[in-house]
Amino acid sequence: MDGADEDAAAAANPFDALLSATHDDPTAIEAAYALHRSTRAAQQRVLLLSPDFPGLAIDPIFQRIVAEEKGFKDDRGGIVLAAKPPPRIQHLVARIQDRLEGVLRGQWFAPPSYLHLTLLEVTHSTLPPALSFLLTSPLLLRTLSLLTSHPSTLPSTLHSPQLNLDSTALSLSFLPLPSTSSHVTYHHLRQSLFSLYTTSQVSPPLNARYVVPSIHITLLIIAAPPLLLSNQTTMSLLLGPDLHI
Repeated sequence: MDGADEDAAAAANPFDALLSATHDDPTAIEAAYALHRSTRAAQQRVLLLSPDFPGLAIDPIFQRIVAEEKGFKDDRGGIVLAAKPPPRIQHLVARIQDRLEGVLRGQWFAPPSYLHLTLLEVTHSTLPPALSFLLTSPLLLRTLSLLTSHPSTLPSTLHSPQLNLDSTALSLSFLPLPSTSSHVTYHHLRQSLFSLYTTSQVSPPLNARYVVPSIHITLLIIAAPPLLLSNQTTMSLLLGPDLHI
């Protein structure tokens, strides 16, 4: 396969490349996710603890939400197939958020109803008129119905939760494990969902932001400068080994 063919294959389904590179081996897939996570964490640690770090990037929309700005409403929506974390993970998230509230005051902490893992992102940041128009499509509704029933046919397991911080948000990431009865991983599930959607020739085309190889739940989004603590102290606390789950 030449370069052009590889580019076309990646565009067709971005999850295929890793399956090909790992020869569809679940252990190798898990290792690829672990390498990506550790490499990114190391890069972010260097950046966030640098004396030249300019500071956390404040999200202007969430800043207005946290400030409860009078008359402001975030009308953005989207079409996302998501997996809800089980109660024990929700409890873990609550404990982490409780611990961090004194360190990162004034931030947007994801409420329990928001916590999710993205399986397939169709659209994001879509305003109500456009979103309502999309949801009038019978083909799109049938496709979404098919997609929501599909995960039960490819059960998958996640493990090794770990905190991950960058200049915009804090998340809890995971690694994929195969199911107890097959070689299927969370990566296979996302690959299959992507394929089902694209082969249905439904509109709109996928507009995904988070593809591979990351599995994470957003815990908070930076909406204000950290209070009481300097950036350096805040970063040291958040990146310390005691917060590795």
